[in-house]
Amino acid sequence: MQYKAYGKTGDKVSVLGFGAMRFPKVKGRVDSDLFVEMLKLAFDMGINYAGE
Repeated sequence: MQYKAYGKTGDKVSVLGFGAMRFPKVKGRVDSDLFVEMLKLAFDMGINYAGE
């Protein structure tokens, strides 16, 4: 994963983010099990930024 400095904070954020605007749904409700699985995989792959 590639990272870039975030302003003057010294923090590094991944150049790819986890889009959090639309979550997977089942019967009109958020599938929380699938969402958590997706988020864990993104984190394991080095993504440390989520946006909406």
